[in-house]
Amino acid sequence: MNTLRLRDDVWLQLDYRDTTPHGSALSGRMEAGLAARLEPLVSPLIEAGWCGVDHAGLCRAVAEATADLRLADGSLRDEVLYPDPSLVVPETLVVHTAAGELGRVALPEGAIADLADTVGAWQQGRGRPGTPLFDAMAAMGAFTSAPALPLFDAPGITWVGHACARVAGQRTRVLVDPFLPAHAAAGAYRPLSLSQLGANLVLVTHSHPDHCDWGTLLRLGADCDIVVPCVPRESALSIDMAARLRQLGFRRVRALAWHESLTLGDATVCALPFHGKQAGDGERLHPEVRNVGNLYTVQTASHRVAFAADAGQDAEGDLRRVAEADRRDHGPVDLLFAGCRAGSLYPAQLLRGSIRRHALFIPAAQWTRRHRPMAGLDEALDAAERWGARRVVPYADGGAPWYWSLGLGPDASQPPGSGADRSDAHFDPRPEALARAARSRSSWGGKPIASPVAVLILRPGESLIGRGDALRPWPVTPAQRWPCPRVDVDDVPAEREEEVVAVGRKKALLRVLAGELATLRGIEVTPAEVQALSDHVRRAAGLSRRDDMLDWLERTNLSIDEFSGLMQEWARCNALESAYAHEIDRRLPGQLALHAMRNATAHARRSA
Repeated sequence: MNTLRLRDDVWLQLDYRDTTPHGSALSGRMEAGLAARLEPLVSPLIEAGWCGVDHAGLCRAVAEATADLRLADGSLRDEVLYPDPSLVVPETLVVHTAAGELGRVALPEGAIADLADTVGAWQQGRGRPGTPLFDAMAAMGAFTSAPALPLFDAPGITWVGHACARVAGQRTRVLVDPFLPAHAAAGAYRPLSLSQLGANLVLVTHSHPDHCDWGTLLRLGADCDIVVPCVPRESALSIDMAARLRQLGFRRVRALAWHESLTLGDATVCALPFHGKQAGDGERLHPEVRNVGNLYTVQTASHRVAFAADAGQDAEGDLRRVAEADRRDHGPVDLLFAGCRAGSLYPAQLLRGSIRRHALFIPAAQWTRRHRPMAGLDEALDAAERWGARRVVPYADGGAPWYWSLGLGPDASQPPGSGADRSDAHFDPRPEALARAARSRSSWGGKPIASPVAVLILRPGESLIGRGDALRPWPVTPAQRWPCPRVDVDDVPAEREEEVVAVGRKKALLRVLAGELATLRGIEVTPAEVQALSDHVRRAAGLSRRDDMLDWLERTNLSIDEFSGLMQEWARCNALESAYAHEIDRRLPGQLALHAMRNATAHARRSA
């Protein structure tokens, strides 16, 4: 009996045969064609570091390079706006691991309509040896005989990574935007697999490939309930996800229009307007053609959660207004998952991005101004406050190595401000930036006033349980324990912030007392000792370069003199510690026992 199942670390992708005149968004051929046309225009700008960009002139050059896509009045041809869906069909199944591509399997025409059944069977170890697809995949090493990992039993809300999250009720497990690419081992840290997540209802916010991933969806099988936005007509900006899923053999697909709802088991889902992630945030050519999407709220017996993904603002609406209206009509949410990338860019920057086609829809008058089509830090907090949420989780920006390797989100394993730190305040801020923004929403008399919304910094695989406002972290398994050092006080979940402040106060008190005692005992430190400590601290934080250090000082509102004073106090503490080493060692066992007391009590309660 065959027990081979798809390996958890294998990522499937579909390649489409595209015979449309100018390519479609689904196949990627439209993007590839635009890249070839526009690369000669954008390469010199990148080499010059974007210095002295003539935005208006670049707009004219783009129009000339794409003249065959347009009518005499500058509008786009119908075959560009609406590529014929019948000319774009699945052709090849591409198999990846983190090490690279394993191979490709051609899809016979008769296999396409059963592909969801076929891949779903592979996922569950029910594949049929002797069939061409199975044998080709087996020859690549895509299967394993190891049993699937057990169901991940966190009963609340789990961030899986990027824009993917799970809400688990008593009977229904809702998975939002499933996207599980190939992953490399990060020590013992690994992503949750689809088998562990056990989803029986899937929600897709929009058709961009990091939210609607055909390879991940195929592993769910043909009978999984899938909710997608209602796309009136497939276009250059929106894939008709319902039609495409049915083409692959999915049998339980539901397209929800804005303000429609669906109940499955003990979960009720409501689709809300998706504004943002359009071709700019203002007026555009062909406004009837848009990136169609849904926001979702998920209601269970324990909590109501909202998912805002890449939403923000466009000419037709704003995420904050959507939040206000939903709270008025249905009450507050307990938790908001909010993207906060902002996507602040000039249209010229689209020419090297993953959605170059958006540049075709931006009028000439809009090319000389910056656009913010997605929510930034302030907009995300505005939405959370207007929704009445007590907590907000920043997400939809990578979060783990298997996303960073695809260019999604900043690498959180790198120290902030270091040369390897790829975070970008305009597009990819670290999640901690939202926590900082929440602490200084306003001010009075020079003192910051914080938002009433608490920011929770989750890592992929971490969960929250509880009812309503009483959400609390769920203990993680070793496989979901964050492997990177926490390098910033803002990198701590909101529930621990009071503890962090309390420990900080005790350390500050020790510095005060240590300075007084060192003076009484005549203990001094040399400038060389202070400098050595300062150098060590800066190297450990990745701030060896002067510019990086000055940037960190500015962000933390410290002067050079204040930092030098801290290093002086710390060095005196170290000297005093050496002088009292014997007495410290004598008292250390009792201190360690006190430190372990809370963890031991918590473990006993969980075991009981």
